[in-house]
Amino acid sequence: AINKLSHRFPFEKGDVVITTLMEHHSNDLPWRDKAQVVRIYSDEKSPINPKLLQDALEKSQGRCKLVVVTGASNVTGLINPIYDLAKIAHQYGAQILVDAAQLAPHRKITMGKRGEEQSIDYLALSGHKMYAPFGSGALIGWPEIFEQGEPEYKGGGAVKFVSRDEIVWKEPPEKEEAGSPNVVGVVALAMAAKNLQAFGMDRVADHEAKLAYKLVEGMQGIPGIEFIGPETYNPEVRVGVIAFNVKGLHHAKTAAILSCEFGIAVRNGCFCAQPYLKQLLHFTDEQSEWLKNKIKNDEEVELPGAVRASFGVYNTLEEVDVFIEALEKIARGDYQGTYVPDPERGDYWPKEFKPDYQEFFNF
Repeated sequence: AINKLSHRFPFEKGDVVITTLMEHHSNDLPWRDKAQVVRIYSDEKSPINPKLLQDALEKSQGRCKLVVVTGASNVTGLINPIYDLAKIAHQYGAQILVDAAQLAPHRKITMGKRGEEQSIDYLALSGHKMYAPFGSGALIGWPEIFEQGEPEYKGGGAVKFVSRDEIVWKEPPEKEEAGSPNVVGVVALAMAAKNLQAFGMDRVADHEAKLAYKLVEGMQGIPGIEFIGPETYNPEVRVGVIAFNVKGLHHAKTAAILSCEFGIAVRNGCFCAQPYLKQLLHFTDEQSEWLKNKIKNDEEVELPGAVRASFGVYNTLEEVDVFIEALEKIARGDYQGTYVPDPERGDYWPKEFKPDYQEFFNF
């Protein structure tokens, strides 16, 4: 969805895109060859301060046509004030795209009406984050830019008429959807959205807050837990995403122990947000350059990163207790396996220890 907008947005030479350091690669890489990219950033414990956007827009001197910002960070869970940012963008004649992949499953989003100061011009979301299978997603926004020019992907289903020399395109969105549509994926996404609405996004947020408060409080009492980002939870500015490390353990090893010995699935690594995570880990430019050269030369190196725990509507308070107990054991070295790194994959695997998956699952 974001790549689609980056290809179709009518940039001109010298235009600026203002974004944040908090972005997922999906809302970072597509803009780098389209315009001059300016990044703003508050600090590791806070969402974006709207004043930073205002200052950046002032400096752009009218060259910023688009502001692109994550609704909620997939690393720290911090929620950006998207409506305040939209108002400021519009005051300076820019439009705004919100990457809502991490926000949409956790909070209600109101795009607003055309012309409203705080309206969202473009919204991108991902089906799998909203519990929808089959790989669908959506880009929602005003049709004007898609009515002009040609789509970047061309093929069947996008045209009204084709001759040897001429093409008459369909109107958007069909114009932008060449090829066989992912019908099953679209139906799955629609049903997932309807079910979340039926459950109630306020209920989602309330349930998530109970889980997150309990987890953060429990983690605060474990020696050796190092929070990546905020050390507290406030549902007004954070969704249920908590990144951390266990002192003295590589993030991939911590994740492997949780998986193999406790049946707990977490994500580890850089979460497709390397610039942000390096900032959170206080990586220097020299360290980043050293790491880049190691990777480019295919040399064996353990990548920096963190462990991420995140909540869904299906999680329970009892599961939080199990997770806290598991972290307590890991932090004091009370685990069974000897874990060795896999240099090709960057993972850790237990040696001379075979997980008993029947303990956690009934197949």
